[in-house]
Amino acid sequence: MLKFSFAILAGLLAYASAIPLTNNDSVAITPLGGGPGGVTKRAPEWAINKDLRELLADRAGLKDVKKQRGRLEKAVKEASTWSDNPGLQKYVEQSYVAFEPRIQGHPAYEKDILQRVEEAGYILDFGTGFTQDMQQLVKDGASQSYIFGFDLDPRPISVGLELFGDNSGSSNNNNLLEGNFHGGVNILHPEEWDDDVNDLLGQFVVVHASKLFHLFSKDDQKKIALNLIHFLVKDNDSGNPLIAGVNVFQESAKDPRYHNKATWKTLWEEVKDSFNKDSENDQIKNIDTNTHMVPKASPDEKQMTWFEVYVEWKG
Repeated sequence: MLKFSFAILAGLLAYASAIPLTNNDSVAITPLGGGPGGVTKRAPEWAINKDLRELLADRAGLKDVKKQRGRLEKAVKEASTWSDNPGLQKYVEQSYVAFEPRIQGHPAYEKDILQRVEEAGYILDFGTGFTQDMQQLVKDGASQSYIFGFDLDPRPISVGLELFGDNSGSSNNNNLLEGNFHGGVNILHPEEWDDDVNDLLGQFVVVHASKLFHLFSKDDQKKIALNLIHFLVKDNDSGNPLIAGVNVFQESAKDPRYHNKATWKTLWEEVKDSFNKDSENDQIKNIDTNTHMVPKASPDEKQMTWFEVYVEWKG
């Protein structure tokens, strides 16, 4: 069976819409395939942007940019061997963007994501990739004990935990907990989930699912939404539980996988009706959807759109 990471494949499809990199700092390094003398200079797209530099400095304790690049190159070298995952393989061979955190740019990040986790609410990152967004949460003050991540391909998780891990040997490190992250989790096939995954149903105040929905047909998106809702807590004690992330939107809907604001709202209305019909105990009172367009750097880029989906349960 072909393995791939939802998060990384999504990033590849949306690569053209990535936030422009800044602070280009190309230095001489050894290229993946070698070159004259075995040394070349990375093109500007291989710059380590500010957010990634700060994340590596905080999480891995690497403040020197050359040490950061060495750690990144090790991750790229590993991922570039995954020929059974060509989307991911190509993505990591284009730039370091696959390792950059994005969650902090979400309009609801401070109030409805970070604050909830800081207040001892659990968050699940579905399609966690190299764990960079969850690493960002810990950098910003969240406890690693409340952070969980799933992905279809377990390898990016392992590489990400090593990439951002504090290997100093300090007993006071706050590395993400390996046991909280699970690979081999297929969002479309809950019948295949093991006990470690099923035990987490109904536990999360926030489910983060970025660049996931637009990879699938509208019918499969409905299944994904229903499955994600099952991971949310079934009360409103900490505010209405939230599903958040970023998707490709398309007003003209030329691609049948893409939504505009109206079709996105309709999707969740249908999800609510389906959930209530199938659930004997828990019932959804209302689902509110908010969307925020990400500014495009050029007219040719796909339109990325932040979203929040708030689920209100009947008391």
